[in-house]
Amino acid sequence: MSASLPLAVEIPYADWSRGLSVFAHLPRVIFFDSARQDSPLGRCSLLAADPFESWLVPSGAPSLLARQMFDEVVKKTRFYRQDGRSELPPFQGGAAGVWSYELNRAFEDVPAARTDDVQTPRLGVGLYDVVLAVDHDPRQAWLISQGFPETEEDRRIRRARERLEFFVQQLRCQKTPDEVTAFSPNWNPMSAGPIAARWATSVLVETQISIS
Repeated sequence: MSASLPLAVEIPYADWSRGLSVFAHLPRVIFFDSARQDSPLGRCSLLAADPFESWLVPSGAPSLLARQMFDEVVKKTRFYRQDGRSELPPFQGGAAGVWSYELNRAFEDVPAARTDDVQTPRLGVGLYDVVLAVDHDPRQAWLISQGFPETEEDRRIRRARERLEFFVQQLRCQKTPDEVTAFSPNWNPMSAGPIAARWATSVLVETQISIS
């Protein structure tokens, strides 16, 4: 862990629920919307893209493969650990994506659903080193950068700065969020379905944030 990380820069507060198009050209865009901004459990929204590593287990894939990929995600989240900054929203980067209900068959001997009409991936997870985090209570927003997958401190700090500059440039190219739908040409199924995100002590489940 590094006492100098993560890096963060405050950006203008905006309704980023309408801002998926800012990062839509980047891979694996995810968005966690705060549905109840008047609640302590719903005050933060999160937007991220371009993970440094990702896993995808399609619907119908063997349970053994799903379990192997799940174990790999757990292994990597334990390896890339970093204490959070208390003045920032709790989720400051990490593993995020889809853990579908059908993933349970990787752990339990239960029958498959009769129909698979949605075709949600059993597992679709990325490791995100940069996140756009919005706290709706003080109406503040930040770009937060971890510097992973580098592990040596100087290299991590350098990568964190470079990635921060890259995402700041993405925001400069589009000064105000434009409304896009979940079915835009660059929509990714990893941005929908049952959601969970985790890094070290930060846990986000279905847009409700808590510290374990």
